[in-house]
Amino acid sequence: MRQAAVVASVVLGMAAGGGCALWPEPYHEVSYYDWEQPKLPDRFDEEAVKVSVVNRSPAGQRMLYREADGKIVADEYNKWVQAPNLMLERYLTARLTAAELPAGTRLYLNLQQFEINLATGEVTLAVDYRIKDGKERNGVLSFTAPFAAENPAAFAAAFDGCAGRLAQTLIEVIKQPAALAEKEAK
Repeated sequence: MRQAAVVASVVLGMAAGGGCALWPEPYHEVSYYDWEQPKLPDRFDEEAVKVSVVNRSPAGQRMLYREADGKIVADEYNKWVQAPNLMLERYLTARLTAAELPAGTRLYLNLQQFEINLATGEVTLAVDYRIKDGKERNGVLSFTAPFAAENPAAFAAAFDGCAGRLAQTLIEVIKQPAALAEKEAK
């Protein structure tokens, strides 16, 4: 009788505390997402343009979703292939190198916002930047884009659009700083 009670308590203990042994969690594949990466030029001079991006946002490799009332939800099964600042650094290095900017151009960015907002149906990419290329300029840029569907591939496509617009704006700032400064002032 005593042995049956011990066996029963062990079985109940496993069910209560270690239920995974009796009812295992279903397998969930972890998927990784990236943006479309621009092709590097045939001649890549790593000294021509240097890009450094520091992540100041709460975003990491896991996808984070903002819901209503400021709630942030982390997705354990859908992740970025790299932390967002590293993806942005890789993307901008390729785009800016292909743009044939002045040799020695240095670009320093702080990624301030990298957000998937389910309540508004859009993503936001915001940075503050400092450019050094014989002159020093700085500013803040923010881009939003709607996502076509509520899934990770659509989020990645929307961020790709924001990164493309960011790269194009930075190229314009570097190539035509006076004209763009006048345009922004109006």
